[in-house]
Amino acid sequence: MSTPYLVHQIALNLFGERYIVVNGNTVQFHNHCYYVRCIDTPGHPHRGDWYLEDANTGLAMLSDETFAPPGHYGTIFARQTGDIVAQDSKRAIPLKPRAGVCQ
Repeated sequence: MSTPYLVHQIALNLFGERYIVVNGNTVQFHNHCYYVRCIDTPGHPHRGDWYLEDANTGLAMLSDETFAPPGHYGTIFARQTGDIVAQDSKRAIPLKPRAGVCQ
């Protein structure tokens, strides 16, 4: 489980210093909600790191205005700091995390 500080850092790194609301693992920005999710795909180089999923579409966020293609994690954030560490928009991997790595 991510901390409120980490969720806030993830939101700042993707959306910048704009008005955001953090509630648990949910970020609200401009009347949209995004869930902070964990990558738990075996063998993925960023397993254990985080990404943002749009609450309405289930798609990962690639930037503050664009979605990643279906089956991709979009912008990936470091598990400890919330810093952007990678962007996944070309690999075909499942969006939904599996329980285990991300506690």
